[in-house]
Amino acid sequence: MKTYGFCAKPALSPFQNAVAIRGETNAAIYFSQPANLAFHDLTPNKQLPKIAQTVLGLNLKFIPTPSTTTYDLTGNFARFERDFNLKVFFGMEETSADDIRIEKEHLPKLYIKSDWVVPDHYISNEIHSRQRAFQKALEPHFTKRPGKPNLLPYQQRILRTIQRDDNIIIINANKGLGPCAVT
Repeated sequence: MKTYGFCAKPALSPFQNAVAIRGETNAAIYFSQPANLAFHDLTPNKQLPKIAQTVLGLNLKFIPTPSTTTYDLTGNFARFERDFNLKVFFGMEETSADDIRIEKEHLPKLYIKSDWVVPDHYISNEIHSRQRAFQKALEPHFTKRPGKPNLLPYQQRILRTIQRDDNIIIINANKGLGPCAVT
């Protein structure tokens, strides 16, 4: 039951079991499943269960919904405040045509990320008070709520099982052929 998400009845033939299981499947779930799942099990003796294709075939860019929604915005607000203060600080300087030309010729290989923070005395109290008001206005909209899962329970169990297994590595195949399981 845990592996496949259903329990077959030994008294029935495989065909009768298949008809019974398809008949009990919710139509919304049955018709919402993708038809072309790309996944390759390259492990010796095909260690992964066949049903793992329903999860891994969704592609490596598929993101399962977390169990709870995002509610702690502390890090986001700190980054927003830093970015906003930098724009305010450097926006107050006069720029020349040469500075604009240099900005257009930005060389990403020469870019080094900086952790520099604008000292508070360079930012007006009006800016700080507006940032605090903005933060207070947003906080009530981000409360902790249970997330609505986008995977079925058996798919969640399979994903957890694969994540716990240190012998199996999931990699992305070349040329868009989907993920591969290797050992």
